[in-house]
Amino acid sequence: MSNVKLLSLNVEFYNRLRNPSHLSDFGDSLSSLNCDLICLQEDSSDEKDWIKGYSRIVYHHSRYCTNSIWCKNSKLKYVKEVGNFKLPSVGPSRFCVFVNFKDIIIANTHLTGGRYDDVNFKTNTLIKDQQVYSIIKKTNPDIILGDFNGDVSVSQRTITALSNYYFYNNLNSKDKQTFIEFWSGGHSMLKNMNYKNVFDDYDEIPTTSIFNSNPDHIYYKKNILVKDLEIIDTIKNNYTDHNGIIVEIVKPN
Repeated sequence: MSNVKLLSLNVEFYNRLRNPSHLSDFGDSLSSLNCDLICLQEDSSDEKDWIKGYSRIVYHHSRYCTNSIWCKNSKLKYVKEVGNFKLPSVGPSRFCVFVNFKDIIIANTHLTGGRYDDVNFKTNTLIKDQQVYSIIKKTNPDIILGDFNGDVSVSQRTITALSNYYFYNNLNSKDKQTFIEFWSGGHSMLKNMNYKNVFDDYDEIPTTSIFNSNPDHIYYKKNILVKDLEIIDTIKNNYTDHNGIIVEIVKPN
């Protein structure tokens, strides 16, 4: 069996960190979690070596959405391949980075959406499906994770999140249905392609963003075993506007 402990986290371009000591504290907090791989969204290649004991093994540089994967230095020998590529996009470019770690392929992405993309939901309704399809076609990953900028369409999480979203609340009923299709893009496709969301086995999941929503997700193939789901509070110390998700996964030989 191959196993790996993963963290997925949007670090918000370090916008909340006002001096180098804050970044160092943030890095120390992530190091202490002792994950094999740390998958970041909105990372910046300008910040070097801030997670002690880890190396950034792959990233796709972008002014807006840099995805990266960091590996614990003692586990670098298990890295077999890394890569990055651009996703279909309307508006700001979006990307995916991936790693083959112990023969487990992990894809880290940041799908279209968020406050500045949501206004174009009518023309971007299917863009997340296209992005997810591109990731699966190019990498056939065991794990797809990252910031999806949305949640599954039929869930209490989505009802709660959108009821607090001023943009959604100002739409008429027809546009609300179209927006939900955009918001939840990618999720149904993943389930139809036999991926499972780590949240599926839990009745209650703490929110993972300051907007009381759950845009952050980890999907896995059904031959993968997942244990020890944990939500890491990185909001309370004002490190970022997202909380992290940690899982330990096992892939049978």
